[in-house]
Amino acid sequence: MITKCSKVQDGYFNFDIYADIYDKTRKLPEHVPFLIDLFLSKLSSSKNLRILEIGCGTGMILDLLFDKITGNYLGIDISHRMLKIARERCFVAMTDVFQADSYFLPFREDRFDLVLAIRTIHLLEKWKQAINEIKRIIAPEGRLVIITGGFGKNFIGSSPILKEYLRIREDEFGMPLHIYGADYPDLTRYIEEIGGFVETIKIKHSRRVNLKTFFYEHRNQQHTWTKQLPKNLHDRVMDKLESFAIQKYGSLDVEEKFKSKITLGLIKLKK
Repeated sequence: MITKCSKVQDGYFNFDIYADIYDKTRKLPEHVPFLIDLFLSKLSSSKNLRILEIGCGTGMILDLLFDKITGNYLGIDISHRMLKIARERCFVAMTDVFQADSYFLPFREDRFDLVLAIRTIHLLEKWKQAINEIKRIIAPEGRLVIITGGFGKNFIGSSPILKEYLRIREDEFGMPLHIYGADYPDLTRYIEEIGGFVETIKIKHSRRVNLKTFFYEHRNQQHTWTKQLPKNLHDRVMDKLESFAIQKYGSLDVEEKFKSKITLGLIKLKK
């Protein structure tokens, strides 16, 4: 049986618990700005766009967009604490952020030319409902852009230390990793089922992580999937994992290579 994180409410992972440390611990991967430039280059125009960002968080993407597009930007998020930080970034005319539910978007039909869901779709348990709402509020010639990656078992098992984490968690404690929302192949299949078209661009990415840093972050549960276990069980998993790492490497002052894929989906939804 899968035990879900207590911070998942109404099908969301609520980032209120991370708001104060989010910008320090969630720097955008270097490929995200490149992918944003790529999808903007594929739009017929980047002028006078009506833009909605779903899961805008603290406003990192707004920082990347404000000098590249013109028009009206609205960002929504379920976390009021993240939005408080985002509002400090909204110094550009025609921008606003507010709390809203992506499963019941408070907008009329055909409202937006461009909808962004960047590093968000994997956190929405009712992701099909969210896609249907996006289809309703997006203009007939509008585009949905999804950037995802670095989540799920393909990432969690991408290095020896992470593979051992999964083994300890599942084999010894019977707590499989819970995937909150959609993996990209599931998303693509559903978009095509409802008559949409998906152009996919994938970038393979790897980075070297110092294990001292890794254990500091994960013992302090600075990443969403570490919140899935009760604290006492999480601590036991990390104790066993640290013993494994020291036995394997002799020290935590070493680096491991973590692999992931960043995926860009340029999506046209049939109206």
